[in-house]
Amino acid sequence: MKNITFLAHPSPIYYENIHKFLKAKDISIKDANINIFWSTLGIGASLTKKTILDFPKSYLIDKYNYRKYYRLFKKDLGVTIKKIDHVPFYVWPKLFLISLKIFFNIFNNTEKLRSLHHNNTRYGDLLHYSYIKFAVREKVYFKSAFLFFLIYKSQCTFYSLEKYYRCKSSVIDAFICNYTSYLQHGLPSRFHIDKKVPTFSIASNELSNVVFHKKGKYSQNKDWKAYKDLLNQLTHDELKLFRLRAKNDLESRFKGKIDKGIHYMRVSPYSSSERADIDNVDGVVFLHDFFDSCDDFDGNIFYDIYDWADQTLKFIENNNLNIAVKSHPNSVMQSIIFENMLKEKYKSIKWLDRNTSNADIFRVAKFGISMFGSVFTEIAYHGLVPIAAGSHPADQFKFTYQPKNKLDYFNLLLDANNLKAFPDAKTQVLDFYIAHNYLQSPDEFCI
Repeated sequence: MKNITFLAHPSPIYYENIHKFLKAKDISIKDANINIFWSTLGIGASLTKKTILDFPKSYLIDKYNYRKYYRLFKKDLGVTIKKIDHVPFYVWPKLFLISLKIFFNIFNNTEKLRSLHHNNTRYGDLLHYSYIKFAVREKVYFKSAFLFFLIYKSQCTFYSLEKYYRCKSSVIDAFICNYTSYLQHGLPSRFHIDKKVPTFSIASNELSNVVFHKKGKYSQNKDWKAYKDLLNQLTHDELKLFRLRAKNDLESRFKGKIDKGIHYMRVSPYSSSERADIDNVDGVVFLHDFFDSCDDFDGNIFYDIYDWADQTLKFIENNNLNIAVKSHPNSVMQSIIFENMLKEKYKSIKWLDRNTSNADIFRVAKFGISMFGSVFTEIAYHGLVPIAAGSHPADQFKFTYQPKNKLDYFNLLLDANNLKAFPDAKTQVLDFYIAHNYLQSPDEFCI
């Protein structure tokens, strides 16, 4: 590799991982042409009354981080960071008019927004999630100036990337970025993938895992559809030992420890020392943090997490179903804003404390509902019925009910008390845990 482009990210761990990547690929700074971009597409603009100053605050924080990492990269690698959305002033009017045309074309139409693309590179779904995350809103408000800001900045980024790509005298050997679920890293990574540039993401920063993006694969997640193939490569004795290890790790989770499968959690969902007094309920909806990305897998049947939660709770209330709701134990402050909105909207539904141990829930409930996530393995391992609302890393294994559309999903909720746990679910959970946490897929390596 001689021509390498990194997308910087204000994270000490990711900064260290850039050095690890260079070392792992045996790349000498002296012999390589290294370019580093900085994106401002992650600037936030909360529109709630209490945090009206979030946009200028976010802008100032971004400027501080830019200067900090500008100095670091200049000192360590001898490379000057370039702003990925910087365009000449004489181009501003043209891009402004293009953005205005896009804005009016997608106005009040979420489907059109999500399907936006630029020269065959799709970015509308990224724009959708970035608006929700950085504006701290439960849905897209089409009269928002911030929505226009994100569209305009996206056009600036495409313009800059195309100019950079055209001006390269030789091929780009690699593009390396971070978490690809939002505009700031997702848009540049998709651009390079579509240009057939070898693209890598270091999304699992704490574990220093790198994923290589195959053609058409935009997500930073390892190839979960190849999990069965990975397991088939194990001998009988290897599989037996791995299952024992997975069993021990999973059961340590049930005792309140943070195992590898939930390394990202700050608080264990089993850490509560007080046994909760849960009234008799048939099932529980396990909410996600509303700022988790949900388009990293194929086949979501709702626009986003709030859309799923809102429609699910409305259906529960309208049909008087005996289903409670548990908030995510690691929800960030902004996510709790959305939780409170739902609590106010659906007052008849029983809400469990976020610190309620899942162990107490599993002693009472017959089934658990979530959009995606690690809780499916826990529900199934305890002999209960997990109901999903879209694709997820475990959907290749037979222990969750997988609806194909909203009609299937809501019919499953109506019939949930009559659903049976899948046979051999516990073994299926262990096999998924092995593939997901222990085995490296061909598109993944550790630095």
